[in-house]
Amino acid sequence: MERQCGQCGKKFTSEKFKLCDSCRAYQREYQHNWKAAKMERIKDVQYICNECFKEFDDVGYKTCPSCREKRKKYREANKEQLRRNSRKFWWAHHEEQLARARKYREAHIEERRAYCRAYMVAHKEEKKAYHKVFRKTSEWYKNYTKKWRLQNPHKRCRYEHSRRANKAKSKGHYTDEELTKLFEKQDGKCFYCRKLLFSSFDRVYHIDHKVPLSRGGENDISNIALACAHCNLTKHNKTADEFIHKLGVEV
Repeated sequence: MERQCGQCGKKFTSEKFKLCDSCRAYQREYQHNWKAAKMERIKDVQYICNECFKEFDDVGYKTCPSCREKRKKYREANKEQLRRNSRKFWWAHHEEQLARARKYREAHIEERRAYCRAYMVAHKEEKKAYHKVFRKTSEWYKNYTKKWRLQNPHKRCRYEHSRRANKAKSKGHYTDEELTKLFEKQDGKCFYCRKLLFSSFDRVYHIDHKVPLSRGGENDISNIALACAHCNLTKHNKTADEFIHKLGVEV
């Protein structure tokens, strides 16, 4: 697009600039020299506005109150335009932004952890209330959790056991690897009735506590048994020995 320079009057080709290259270069140099000279004159003053270079007394700010008020009014009057510009800039430079954020996090790991811990302690009740409302109202969260539970039945069961164990103040925990070894140790059979479970560890079956948590049992792999749905649901809060004695099956 051919345009006419607003300063020297020469014609030039540009899509967005109103001044030609030489005039823009001159303007940048002039502003840089003016700012340097201004800062040299006022370098002994403690607080100088970065925009109008006036002195001010507000500690912790880089701009004076009048400039801050102007910026506030401008942001309020141009919210949508600023949002569009921000999104446009992000998508144009998102790789650079992600790399810079990643580099910063890696260089300030301990500082970030300390900040996050302090923030969570200071806003514990607010975060709890926010997440409670989010879990109840967000359709995305409901669909995601439903899908995750169907895809990860053993993890869901393990998390539920951990929650109940913490509530009952029971010790111990177990992992997916330990469940896999236990499945092989039981030869893929129910611990109580000795019927075959499923041929693959990835299929659904029940994870049971030999001594129930309600009766003081621990949430440790030594207290875990893999059972069919019928046995686990009819066992209720009996111990493994009591239930096996009722069934009359030798383990």
